[in-house]
Amino acid sequence: MNHTRSALPFLCLLTFGCTEEKSSDTASPQLVESTEYYQGVSNLTHAGGSETSDLLARRTLSPATSTITEKFIDLTNNAVYDLSMTVDVDTNTFTGGYDDGSYTSSGTLFGDAWEWHGWESTSTNSDGTAYTQTIESTDTKDENGVVATKTGFDAAGQALWNSEEVLTPITEEEWLALQE
Repeated sequence: MNHTRSALPFLCLLTFGCTEEKSSDTASPQLVESTEYYQGVSNLTHAGGSETSDLLARRTLSPATSTITEKFIDLTNNAVYDLSMTVDVDTNTFTGGYDDGSYTSSGTLFGDAWEWHGWESTSTNSDGTAYTQTIESTDTKDENGVVATKTGFDAAGQALWNSEEVLTPITEEEWLALQE
């Protein structure tokens, strides 16, 4: 029985550079909504061995509403994860979680608003029934993509699994073709 893969939500990667546009009325830049697309792999290690999954990720950053929405597609296991996060730009923090309510998340962002280069987060199972109760994640982002290092814990705080997700940027057209 594979408890680890089914319990492994791909916690939000919370990234990423918005497009800046200059308004003709003012000299200050305005942040506008942007969407980023990624393809990558998740390498999961647990007591029973290891697993690799192919991933797609799409995230939309909306500075006007202080939100980030993400869709992760696990191509190997035919699973889809949708996440919504609310960002507090003044404190460089976020809260939110999976749209199905299974996990709630909070964390700290590092770098300039809407162009974060790293973040740390904790996600907790909402009803206490999942094999993995808590997930701690440390993520970094640069021009080459996103690397996310995660550890899943049981209710007693014992580490159950570790994973590393490596995501590289792709175009919207590539993302659309790969998701089919």
